[in-house]
This record gives sequence, C-alpha cells and structure tokens, in this order.
Amino acid sequence: IEERFAPPPGILELISAARAGGCSQWRANSAATLTAARGIDQNVNQGVKGKGPALFNSGLPADFELSPEFLPQHDQYSLVGGDYLRDLSPNGSVGFAQFQLRRYDSLAQYDSASVYAGVETPWRVRDWTLRSTAMLGLTTLGGQLYQRHAQLQARIGAPVALPGKTQLHVIAGVSHVDYLTLESFDSNTVELKAQLSYRGNNRSAT
Repeated sequence: IEERFAPPPGILELISAARAGGCSQWRANSAATLTAARGIDQNVNQGVKGKGPALFNSGLPADFELSPEFLPQHDQYSLVGGDYLRDLSPNGSVGFAQFQLRRYDSLAQYDSASVYAGVETPWRVRDWTLRSTAMLGLTTLGGQLYQRHAQLQARIGAPVALPGKTQLHVIAGVSHVDYLTLESFDSNTVELKAQLSYRGNNRSAT
C-alpha cells in the first residue's frame, strides 16, 4: 500500500502502528453457565404404574399386589448444574465439562450426582470434514459410585453437492457403560446414522 498507492499521513500512521504491534496472538475463549432449579418428580424410582405384569398359575391369570417400593414414588428435589467450555487450540479444538447435583427432600437413596468431561476436535481431509468427540463420565446414586461412561463419536461431513444451505453428515459412535452396583447390566452401544440439516438466516431444520 505504501509503495503503490501513496496513502495520506493518517493511513501511514495506522500502518506504522499495526507494524509496531505485530501479529495478534491467539487467545483461548471460554464460557460457563450455572443452573439452579427446584422441581417435583412424580416417579423418582421409575416404579410400575397400575397393575404389575401378568402372571399365570396353571394357565390361569393370578392376581397379585406389588410391594410399595415398586410403585411410583414422588418427591420434591433441588438441582444444581453447570457447564464449562474452553478453546484448546487455534484450529477449533474445545474442551468441555458438565456437572449436575440432584437432592430429594425425603428419598435420599435416589440422590444423584454426575460429572462429564471431554474433548472435541475438528479435522479436514480434502473435501471431507470430521468432528471427533471423546467423553468420560461418572454418576453416583445414593452416595455410591453407580455408573462409569465412556464415549467416542465422529461426525463426518460428506462432500455431496446439495441445494442451498443443506448439509449431509454421517454420525458414528461407540459407548461403554459400567454399572458398579449391578451385575449383568454393563453395556456397549454402537451408533451409525445419517443426518440431513438445513440452516438459513432465520430458520434451521434437521
């Protein structure tokens, strides 16, 4: 600009100031939210409503009454939760953490607490885009460690020519859940699905 356009003194001062300051350094952005709530849960224990499952004795239906602990129990609760998100690198990698505490007024055996943390990183291979996520989580129930959760997920953007602002993604993931106080409940889940989404100026659809 200085050599080809002969700018006026005001522009030259701006150029000198920018040159003296050098290139700006990357700074990590972060965001946090905190939530507090008060509510009523009509089925704290996920009990059975109405009569229990049908049982038969000698081929005939048998009437029976469920024990009170298997019927829906209601209670009021207080909840505190939070989310934290922070940039990890200039390429768009982010780290996140979430926690939630739920306390019941009377049914303390169903009090729960959970904490999750993970990392999300974007990738690009030619015209393909990929956003990978790794997450770990712990959940307590009634003051005891109840569940451990691990998850890996990939969101792949296919280079398919679609009209307008429509995008096609393929989502693949695998998760593992450990139940520390229950036997034969550990599970592995594999997920594979396609997602078509549209995002305009004032509206979006998936």
